[in-house]
Amino acid sequence: DSLLQETLFRTKKTFLNKNMDSKPVFTSVAETKAQIEKYFYRVEVIERNLASQEMSYQERRTLEDELRILRDVLNSAQIAVKKLNAESSDGLTIGTLVMFFILSIYGLYRVFLLEHTNY
Repeated sequence: DSLLQETLFRTKKTFLNKNMDSKPVFTSVAETKAQIEKYFYRVEVIERNLASQEMSYQERRTLEDELRILRDVLNSAQIAVKKLNAESSDGLTIGTLVMFFILSIYGLYRVFLLEHTNY
């Protein structure tokens, strides 16, 4: 039981550390979403096994513990995805505003040139 918890804790720690590296945000989001899908599948398999299979109390307890830990990992991963999406949208918003500002300055410059040129 403690070996399972230690393994799942390492999985959770590795998962969170791997997705918080200094990778491009879009790559991190895609990898995080792929990991979430993998864990959702594992949760479905465990729930199916708990519902349909006859097993001893110890096996059932082990699967329930794994299910609880996987749900914790999923919650952490979903928070990480929300954080990564917020980071990517902040950069996009700032980039859009800068480009709009530059375009506006260029437009004002052209209007100023048109008004002060002699034909």
